[in-house]
Amino acid sequence: MCVKCGRMVDNASAVALGYIHQYLIVDSDELARLRDKDLKSLLGKKKLYLVLDLDHTLLNSTHFHHISPDEEYLKSQIDSLHDLPNGNLFKLDSMRMFTKLRPFVRTFLKEASNMFEMYVYTMGERPYAMEMARLLDPGKIYFDSRVISQADCTQKHQKGLDVVLGAESAVIILDDMEYVWGQHKENLILVDRYHYFASSGRSFNLNNRSISELKRDESEPDGALATILEVLKLIHHLFFDLERGDDIMRRDVRQVLKTVRSEVLRGCKLFSGLYGMICARIPTHPPGRPKFVGVGFRGDFEKVLNLVRIFLSYLGLFLNHTGNNNIFIIAQEYLYEKDISLVLTIKRPLLERIARCTGAQIVPSIDHLSSQNPGYCEAIKVEKFFEEHGSAG
Repeated sequence: MCVKCGRMVDNASAVALGYIHQYLIVDSDELARLRDKDLKSLLGKKKLYLVLDLDHTLLNSTHFHHISPDEEYLKSQIDSLHDLPNGNLFKLDSMRMFTKLRPFVRTFLKEASNMFEMYVYTMGERPYAMEMARLLDPGKIYFDSRVISQADCTQKHQKGLDVVLGAESAVIILDDMEYVWGQHKENLILVDRYHYFASSGRSFNLNNRSISELKRDESEPDGALATILEVLKLIHHLFFDLERGDDIMRRDVRQVLKTVRSEVLRGCKLFSGLYGMICARIPTHPPGRPKFVGVGFRGDFEKVLNLVRIFLSYLGLFLNHTGNNNIFIIAQEYLYEKDISLVLTIKRPLLERIARCTGAQIVPSIDHLSSQNPGYCEAIKVEKFFEEHGSAG
């Protein structure tokens, strides 16, 4: 159906937008015009587009018959479908399914909505997509009709931005699967998969006990979505940076994302105003094989908290989560290849988390390093401080 006159059209270059209206088909020229018009309006509001995957990104679902014996306790912790905004674990009888929302997701959506016009894009069927969107956005204030499902895809087993009413130059994608975005990897931020239910992990050949079986969950303040939110804030800030002085309509968020990817781990140039990040070579290690070293000492914790979140996120981003169980080894190898070591001012719990993820050496103070001159980033002057934390771990 033509959006101008209402007549049915037959055009190989036209795009079906069934998620907006069942019979809506837009000619390629008209689609380009609509995108340009919408982009001008959105940029005027200082917003970009954010395309969000559902499963393993914002939530996790499992069928009733896949619940393990150690997950039976969940049946007594179901939240009411009559109070969606305050719930996080739901029983969907019509689909014979349990759905668990990822921790921090409601805060994530609320804050992201100030920076982005958001779409849901899932390879699931439309009834499932609509039900998940209802759980996430019961008031329809974030997604409205922008819920794209499997039937809307123009290529089998692939997601594409051709059905999104947003210019590719202004779209960021969050998804746990890279291969489904074959033509749009430059727009993609990979998200660490959320495996709450045991069946979810098994589908990716993970045999360890699930976090639901362990009666645990991701951290709200330090989990994946909180981390990604900080990355999105950074990208949004850089895209709309007034000091750039160029035509905002000609800016490309893919270039911003590329810059952030390359700079976050390469020399902390983007963070020169943040106190306490040091890029260093450790001379006693073999050439080209520096270690990832974290030193705990006094510093302004709040100033570096966002930096740590961004760093942890980009460890995952660079590794391209493909189900590899040796992710921590790969992380260390990546840092080796980049000839990078980092020292962060950080409290002990997060320092230990970074150490576990990277095979780091934790020392009580700079005095315990094998070199008295660990090096520095040119943008940051390094002084020598220490705080006792007990023996080196």
